Amino acid sequence: MYYSDSKCQDVKTPQPEKFVCCQEMSEGMQILDGQICGDHYSEPKTYGGHELSILSRPWMALLMFRENNVERFRCAGTLITERFVLTAAHCFNEGKPQFVRLGEYKISNETDCGILKGKYVCAPPVEDIKIDEIIKHENFSQHTGLNDIALIKLSEKVVRDSNGKLKNNIRPICLPLNDTLQELAENEEEFLVTGWG
Repeated sequence: MYYSDSKCQDVKTPQPEKFVCCQEMSEGMQILDGQICGDHYSEPKTYGGHELSILSRPWMALLMFRENNVERFRCAGTLITERFVLTAAHCFNEGKPQFVRLGEYKISNETDCGILKGKYVCAPPVEDIKIDEIIKHENFSQHTGLNDIALIKLSEKVVRDSNGKLKNNIRPICLPLNDTLQELAENEEEFLVTGWG
């Protein structure tokens, strides 16, 4: 066996022999590894300035700021667990957001509705969740833009429906934590970025 071909075993099903020294999975990584995540409704990948289908990107988050007594969305982020949003550290250069909005599709609409798989559907209401803590990368530089990454800890977990399931418009993104997802990401030739323009 060659070192370059060696990988850590899955911590859930440990092997008797280890050929590579592997770091134990931290509490934070265990939270990420065990969550329900990803697309609720899959669709052909649309890009290049085209509008995506309703409910197709349930991990997208908006950060609401108050400036001169006017509220406006100034930054976006990605829901990575039921309580954490990943975003850019530069978003906080001029203050702290009022809240994080989850489940939004069109900012200009009170209720988000659209065509999904040939049917007219409306999404559940958005959630505006207060912020408990902002954690910027310790080496973030405003001058160079290096390490421009931050976590937002929400004041509460996202709300589940009466059956205890995540709503179809709010769901964490799947991060490539296991070997299968990492290989998919490594073999992907094209990646998509979503946002509100």
